[in-house]
Amino acid sequence: MKKLVLLTIAILYLSFIVLDIKGSFIEANYIKFASISLIFILSLFKNNGYAVIGLLLTVVCDYLLLFTQKYSLGIMIFSISHLLYINSQLKKDSLTTVLSLGLPFLFIFFGIIIQCLFYLLLMLFNILISIKKENAFVFAAFILFALCDVCVAGFNITNSYFLMALIWIFYVPSQALLALKL
Repeated sequence: MKKLVLLTIAILYLSFIVLDIKGSFIEANYIKFASISLIFILSLFKNNGYAVIGLLLTVVCDYLLLFTQKYSLGIMIFSISHLLYINSQLKKDSLTTVLSLGLPFLFIFFGIIIQCLFYLLLMLFNILISIKKENAFVFAAFILFALCDVCVAGFNITNSYFLMALIWIFYVPSQALLALKL
């Protein structure tokens, strides 16, 4: 079953790349969302609670970012995902962990730039932890995730369709690696 899900994700991945190249962005977004939803299902095979919840929240974020204009909420929920990934990597399970998940919502009053900086800090923590834990697959996942985010920033500055396509070229493999290896 796991191999079938991976094969389907790979087919969807190639499909949305072709659609992005053709300029069929709306259709590609539905396929992108389907691929992320399948990656969440893939995470259920691993049975790592924090990672599974983080990937479920990723599905919610991607819905918000692909199909709505709720970018600030998407960033805050992505921040919660990163906190869950930090806890997953550190194997932490405590009240402090649960309380930290509310932290991104404190930034609701500071605007999107501060929210993005907080998100960036969490991404850097995940990269550093994966280096310290010597987990090459998780490190690769977060590097791909960071490259995706660099493309997101570049796209928002330049409105380049090339960067828009690169976002998902980096993003889907990063999420698949997290689902398989975190």
